[in-house]
Amino acid sequence: MQKKSDWQLIQACRRGNGAAWQQVVDRYERLLFAICRRYGLTQGDSADVVQTTFIDMLQQLDQFHPESNLKGWLGTVGRRHAWRVLNRYDHEQVQSPPDLREMMAALGAITDGVNDDFAVLDWLHDGLETLGGRCQKLVTLLYFDEDSSYDKVSEQLAMPKGSIGATRSRCLKKLREILEQSA
Repeated sequence: MQKKSDWQLIQACRRGNGAAWQQVVDRYERLLFAICRRYGLTQGDSADVVQTTFIDMLQQLDQFHPESNLKGWLGTVGRRHAWRVLNRYDHEQVQSPPDLREMMAALGAITDGVNDDFAVLDWLHDGLETLGGRCQKLVTLLYFDEDSSYDKVSEQLAMPKGSIGATRSRCLKKLREILEQSA
C-alpha cells in the first residue's frame, strides 16, 4: 500500500476521516515530541505542546493547500508553543534535554555541516520513519524516552534484555545507512 501524501491526508481529515487523522498524528507526533524535548520540556509539558499543536492544525485545516509544507508548519507551531511553555515557567521546571549530538555520535553520523538542530531532528525523524518497525521502536525508546531502562524496553518490545544491545547495534547500523543515503 502506497503511503499517502500530506495533502491527501489533509483532504481526508477535512471530510472527517478518523483514520487519516491518526496517520497524521502517527507521522508527526514523534517529531513534535523531539522538538519539545530538545527545548528541555518535561514529558508532560511536551505532551501538552504536541496536543495543542495538533488542535491548532485541526482548527486550520481549511487554510492548507496542495503546496503546504505540513511538516514545516507543525514544526514551527510546535516550537512556538514550546517557547511559550518555557517563558511561562521562566525555565524553572526545565530539565536537561537528551543531547542530540550524542545520539548522532552513537550513529557515527557526521553532522558538523548542519548548524540547525531542527534540520538534524527533521533528518533523524525521516530516517526513523524509513527505518520503521521494531528497530524504530527500539531506537526511539532507547534515545528519546526519558525512562528508557532495559527493563522497560524488554517489556514493551517483548524481547530478552540480553538481546537489546546487539539488536540496538544492528538497528543503529541500518539507521546510519539510511541517514547516509539521505545526507
